[in-house]
Amino acid sequence: MKQPYSFLGTFRVSIAPGMLALSLLTTGFMPHSTIYGATRSVTTHCDKYVVPVHLSALGLTTYHVASWLCYQQTPGNTVQLLVHGGTYGHIYWDFPCPACQTGNYSYVQYMAQAGYTTFSYDRLGYGESDHPLPELVTIQMAAYVLSQLMADLKTGSYGGPTFQKIVLVGHSIGSAVVVDEAADATLTRPNGVILSGFLHAIDLTKVPFIFTMIQPALLDPDPRLNNLLPGYLTTIPGTRGQIFYDQSNADPNVIAEDEATKEAVADSELTTFFTIAASTISQLISVPVLEAAGQFDNIFCLGTFSCTNTSAVQNEEAPFFSRSAQLQVIAIPQAGHVLNLQENATTAWYPQVSQWLKAHAF
Repeated sequence: MKQPYSFLGTFRVSIAPGMLALSLLTTGFMPHSTIYGATRSVTTHCDKYVVPVHLSALGLTTYHVASWLCYQQTPGNTVQLLVHGGTYGHIYWDFPCPACQTGNYSYVQYMAQAGYTTFSYDRLGYGESDHPLPELVTIQMAAYVLSQLMADLKTGSYGGPTFQKIVLVGHSIGSAVVVDEAADATLTRPNGVILSGFLHAIDLTKVPFIFTMIQPALLDPDPRLNNLLPGYLTTIPGTRGQIFYDQSNADPNVIAEDEATKEAVADSELTTFFTIAASTISQLISVPVLEAAGQFDNIFCLGTFSCTNTSAVQNEEAPFFSRSAQLQVIAIPQAGHVLNLQENATTAWYPQVSQWLKAHAF
């Protein structure tokens, strides 16, 4: 079902440096069952589904999203819908690292042990999902696709079990997608929202630093990426550790695996990301919100704004949310932008998510 890539089109590299810097309407599904357990600390059942979606309410073209529903024992009534960020795919949530200590980086496996079901997917333009023309890949499009997946999870029309409650969990650009969806009253409303690697104050002092580490995907040596259309971008090889991690608290094997499995991001998605991060649209979210930032997040926290103090970050973010959001902010120590991939993910990050979920009866 994956659409063929093409080199048709004009080479699109005229995006502004600041924009570059920051990074089942038809029937049918394809389930595929796998059992994780031989090298995992818990036996987790995962089903793969390929779900047809449209880009908008008026869209006629059907695209396909690859997704994975994972749980231990039974699915339950609540599902966490995981929305990855730019240049990452769904494996950000279930990170494979053969050279690393087993199970230390998987959000999916941690939550399975805690009794939660997760639904992760490759957003359009990523991984095993279809890759539309890059100019079609925007935050707003991604939010509309997310709303379709939410409706499918409630009705079971994607081919799997149904869920009464949905908690949206975003990372980075994926958090902006979550904000756009959760704030729109015309779309399917979630029951809770978790935002990570996302704040409303982008540190513009980091723009030149990050700009030097991004290039068109077609220049990348990886054949997974260098056949993408102009307009898809990725990180220059060997730079992800500097951009996304607190390297003093990161396993070099994780960073190496991150480099080997990186994805591309559409330039249009980057530009529309800023419209969300710089807006107050999040004030329209009326469900509980948990927001997490790494103490050493290179995009948000290491220049003009400090994330070392949770109270300070809470005070900065509070005006962007309504009282009904019951905003709770946490600053994760010794963590960069990719909270899931730091060595303290299972001690400083995942447990706080689990506690928040329990506190709100999810």
